[in-house]
Amino acid sequence: MKMKKFVSLLLALLMIASLAACGKKANDNNDNNNSNDSKTLIMGTSADYAPFEFMYKGKDGTMQYGGIDVSVGQYIAESMGKELKVENMSFDYLLPSLVKGDFDIVIAAMEAGGNYKLTADITVTAPYPSEFTGTFDGDGHTVTLDGTTNGVFVSTAASAVIQNLGVKGTVSGGEKIAGVVGMNAGTIENCKNAADITSDDRYVGGIAGKTTGIIQNCYNVGTIASTRTKSGVYLGGITGNIDGSSAEAKNCYNAGNISVVSTSNVAAGWINGGGNAENCFYLQAGNLTGTNEYVSGEDSRDRATAKTSDEMKSPEFAVLLGSAFMSKAGDYPALTWE
Repeated sequence: MKMKKFVSLLLALLMIASLAACGKKANDNNDNNNSNDSKTLIMGTSADYAPFEFMYKGKDGTMQYGGIDVSVGQYIAESMGKELKVENMSFDYLLPSLVKGDFDIVIAAMEAGGNYKLTADITVTAPYPSEFTGTFDGDGHTVTLDGTTNGVFVSTAASAVIQNLGVKGTVSGGEKIAGVVGMNAGTIENCKNAADITSDDRYVGGIAGKTTGIIQNCYNVGTIASTRTKSGVYLGGITGNIDGSSAEAKNCYNAGNISVVSTSNVAAGWINGGGNAENCFYLQAGNLTGTNEYVSGEDSRDRATAKTSDEMKSPEFAVLLGSAFMSKAGDYPALTWE
């Protein structure tokens, strides 16, 4: 079934915030823009999916725009004291056109099974709320999480691929939260997390809160914390839990701080749970606070290797991680697209 998801104001083309600002700046200097009228807010959309955005024949016989997204755009325009002007365009060209300056904002729903590629850094205030089944290529760009309750995606299906994406900002929420995907069943590759993740529950990670899928060629430098006081806390720099015989983390490292409060049945450190970890590393000792050792339950000490900060910052460590990484003088390895 073809499905589009309404994303708070809407993750996939992720309007307003940084991109809206980019669009407005371009508009100010674009002689060919649709309108130079400061009293007009130009909104781009792909009017082909009711009830989110569509066209219909009005009482006067002319074609008009309607739908949830158009109503959101109208609300934004009115709150700014402007008149809304809607421009229709193929979904694939909306984001490039926003960056170019053709629109002030873009609001359009995203198909759960679509294939997407970012063309600019963006800021979001809420995650994609339902299971994503398609491909999301960050193309070396960064998503800033502006106080969201989860990462870029709440969950992914086995068919999903999230790749070449950087994440920064802050996340604060409950169970199964992370910087990239809260609950991952697909493949996450060539991604980094620098966002600080704080949970009041369990299954917390930098890349995925919990995974039954594949995480490869990823790293975390954000702080991962849980204030849960009950037993059973699982958190780590890459993921809080690897669950299932087919689940795997490969060629990954964590250099972020790990903080946990609970003192009962805690697994705090790098990665925890069933599944496999191959060629994975974590910063030893000093990055763990609170109950800062592995406490009961299954942990990753026999499946991931501790490294000192100096060891992680050496050129040899980047080589050890594989061809997806490159060495940075005096710093931790970066992905080759950085």
